Amino acid sequence: MSAVADDFDPGYIISDANFFDPGAMSEVEIQAFLNARVPNCGSGATCLKNFSQVTVSRPATPMCAAYTPDGGAESAARIIWKVAQACGISPKVILVTLQKEQGLVTATNPSAAAYRYAMGADCPDTPIGCDVAFAGFFIQVHRGAYLMKRYTQPPGTGAGTIYTDRFDLRYPVGVTTNILYSPNCSTTRPVAIRNQATHVLYIYTPYTPNGATMQYLYGAVPKGVDGYDCASYGNRNFWRYFTDWFGSPTQDRGVPYGAITSVSSTTAGTFTIHGWAVDPDRGDASVLLNVFVGDGYYGSGVANLTDSALTSWYTAFGTAHAFDITISGAPPGDQRVCVQAVNTAGSAGYSPVLPCVYPTISHCGGSVGCPSTVDRIAGADRYAVAVDISKRAYPSGTDTVYVTSGLGFADALSAAPAAARDGAPLLLTDPNFLPSGIGAEITRLGPDSIVVVGGPASVSDAVLASLTAIAPTSRVSGVDRFEASRNIAASFGHIPDLYLATGLNFPDALSAGSVGAYQGRPVVLVNGAEPAPDSALLTFLQVHGVQRITIAGGPASVPESFATALTAAGYTVSRLTGPDRFTVSVAASAAYSSADVVYVASGLTYPDALTGSVLAAKESGPLLLSSGNCLIRVLIDRIHQLDPDRVTFLGGESTQTPSAKNFTQCA
Repeated sequence: MSAVADDFDPGYIISDANFFDPGAMSEVEIQAFLNARVPNCGSGATCLKNFSQVTVSRPATPMCAAYTPDGGAESAARIIWKVAQACGISPKVILVTLQKEQGLVTATNPSAAAYRYAMGADCPDTPIGCDVAFAGFFIQVHRGAYLMKRYTQPPGTGAGTIYTDRFDLRYPVGVTTNILYSPNCSTTRPVAIRNQATHVLYIYTPYTPNGATMQYLYGAVPKGVDGYDCASYGNRNFWRYFTDWFGSPTQDRGVPYGAITSVSSTTAGTFTIHGWAVDPDRGDASVLLNVFVGDGYYGSGVANLTDSALTSWYTAFGTAHAFDITISGAPPGDQRVCVQAVNTAGSAGYSPVLPCVYPTISHCGGSVGCPSTVDRIAGADRYAVAVDISKRAYPSGTDTVYVTSGLGFADALSAAPAAARDGAPLLLTDPNFLPSGIGAEITRLGPDSIVVVGGPASVSDAVLASLTAIAPTSRVSGVDRFEASRNIAASFGHIPDLYLATGLNFPDALSAGSVGAYQGRPVVLVNGAEPAPDSALLTFLQVHGVQRITIAGGPASVPESFATALTAAGYTVSRLTGPDRFTVSVAASAAYSSADVVYVASGLTYPDALTGSVLAAKESGPLLLSSGNCLIRVLIDRIHQLDPDRVTFLGGESTQTPSAKNFTQCA
């Protein structure tokens, strides 16, 4: 079959069914096809039909299944077939790409360079040229098919994965996009891209043929002819070779097609998908649709509505092919939303998935609305964050300032309740020198006194001297972190209620310190590796009149035998516990029945949560811990329950990513 230029549709170069059909040819058929293209190779040449090489294994990815070598040299036909099966790409597409990129299929004397970059994969139209990391025939065939699949944004890619690039935003289906004619001129043409395979081709080769290129369909535009300067041949040649060798690339029009045009979300887990779909086999009949969020099925719908803004996409099939499908119960945050168009006639029942979209599903719901403000306190480093927290908490200065180490949590964890009690910010310092920003902030605050928490190993005497030059400075410390925490707590005098937390790690103590700062209860650190309290702790509890003890963390942090011994000693003992540090922070927030503000800090590092605890206590808001990349569901639910006007994330984007700030739910 010879291609006819008038049959070329730049918005529908090849059908999805033809593009994503790994079973289109067997290995034997591929070899026979190659043999027919070149009956006789050039003298001494290795043409594609005779080419073979030893391959290497490739691990499974969201794009391709694992590739396992045969153990010896594999023919080009076998490589093409195996890659097609692994990546879900038609062998015909691979063959056509090999031809349009390097002319390999018909070459009687192909060059080594043609094999080296056979698919043109990772060969941008820039002076940089091809990426040598992807050189070699097998690597090129696999890489080319991998990229073709990657451009579809398959499950396992997008937000929350290592494959973060959003290819769905480039040459999107259902959108008219201005596409360059060639890399050599700035002239563009509006192209309405109708299906996913065409979307993939334009990312792979980002140019559309101009009129002159189509006029000279079986050759190059002659120099001097109008359009010569803007001629490009990649996608034209793909369509032409496919047509010549395999018939019309769009002949399988019986497969439904369409697009998601928008997603709107107004309440928690509830959103509406807008778009259109048609099935050419069924004329003006409506298409049934299935909706998937992530890998889960969430409902169905029918494309049977009229939308004047969309009818131009399917005029030939009637006017009622739009859809609005409302889905409930989806997790909030960044999600992958896909719609499958059910094929009820023709095309062997192939039901394609329309190009997926990646909306952010609202975290707001029910009678509880979104906080009116979601903001961030950030800085260049932990010291700058502490300064910004101090400025927000005490814009007009304060009588007292607490300072502790910014590089070690051992002595620092008990400082927040004491600082909050004294109406003081908690600032951080390098153990060996006072950061200039910290010194400037203390000067701005104008305190009458400064309290250093930690011994000389945590805050050196040199730093103490720098602080003393600003205001009278005292030190609270101990022989170890446990005694230091008891000495800080001792300043509370009579202590009917206190928190205990392990001093061997920081997460549980952060949660206890935050709520303790709000309630006016100190945090005492204990050795969570010991089975029972030592005499120093028991003496402290007795001297300060402690009656009720809340242990922060589960038995993995402070063993049950430790709690049992305290109970036996006459104390009322309870726990703040959960399966992880993030849930413990939610449990600690039970002290708040409501809150105007909620703070969220990283639970993987301590500085921002430590210094933020004082601000949270001052504003009577809980401080919750996150992984930094997402929020666990119970934390999101807790924010809903508290119904704050503001949620403030503490720390820069390296510790609290935009995804977390956007309330993306952890998987």
